[in-house]
Amino acid sequence: MAGREPVGDGAQARTVGVAIHSGPLPDPMTLAGYGAIDPSFPDRIMTMAERNAEAERDQRGLAMRFTAASEREGRWMALGFSVVAIAVSCGLALAGHDAVAGIIGGTTVVGIVVAILKGRPPG
Repeated sequence: MAGREPVGDGAQARTVGVAIHSGPLPDPMTLAGYGAIDPSFPDRIMTMAERNAEAERDQRGLAMRFTAASEREGRWMALGFSVVAIAVSCGLALAGHDAVAGIIGGTTVVGIVVAILKGRPPG
């Protein structure tokens, strides 16, 4: 909305108004306009917004559950890998291959500790 108003000495001031709306629903004037077209539109729009919000909450919950399951699976895989690597390291040490056993066992332990400290499974 724009207009000109006299302010004295023949000068004019211009006023400009801007309305910004953000959200899942139209602003009240637009919603009333939809109601003028068809009285059921505002209720249908509200129902649609409620369903969309519910679906969005469900999607966020599902994403959180899948993320937790993936992290849990990664930790189990890291545990299994660690056990196998340490067992192989022990076998190599018993067979007289101390250097190789130390490298395999050491790198495995260091990798797992670093991953735990950083808060994510290795790999």
